[in-house]
Amino acid sequence: LTREPLRNLVLDIAAAKEVIRSREAALFHLIDAKEAGDRLVKDLEGAHLALHQGNKQKTAFDLFRETFADPEEKINALTLKVKASEVAVGDAEKSLKDVTQNTSAEMQRFSQTSAHDVRTLLMDHARSQMDFHARMKIIWSSALVSLDASSGPSG
Repeated sequence: LTREPLRNLVLDIAAAKEVIRSREAALFHLIDAKEAGDRLVKDLEGAHLALHQGNKQKTAFDLFRETFADPEEKINALTLKVKASEVAVGDAEKSLKDVTQNTSAEMQRFSQTSAHDVRTLLMDHARSQMDFHARMKIIWSSALVSLDASSGPSG
C-alpha cells in the first residue's frame, strides 16, 4: 500500500543528494581553476621580475636556465596560460551559476513534493493502523466472548 510512494520518496532523496553533489563538484572545479590561475600569475610575476633584473648579477644557475628558455618566451607562454586560465575560471563560474540555479530549483521541487509525499505516507500509515487495530478489537472481543462462554460458571 505505501511501498510505491515510499520508494518514490527514497528515489527523490537520492536524486536531491546527487544534485547537491554536482553543485559541490562545480564549486571545487571553480576553486581549482582559481588556484591554478593564481599560481600562473605568480609565475608570470616572477618571470617579469627575473627579466627586469638584468642589471643584477646573475648566478651560474640563472645563466644555465636561460640557455634552455628565453625569459621573453617564458613570459609570453605564461601570459597565454594566464589568459587561458581566466577563460577557464569564467567557464567554471558560469557552470557553477547554472548548476546552482538547477540545484535551487530541484531543492524547491523536492521540498514541495516531498513534504506532500511524507504527509500522505504518514496519513495512509495512520489510517492503516487504525483499520488494523479496529479489526484486532473485533477479533479479540470475539475471542474474549468465546473464552468466557467456554469457561462456564465460575466458582
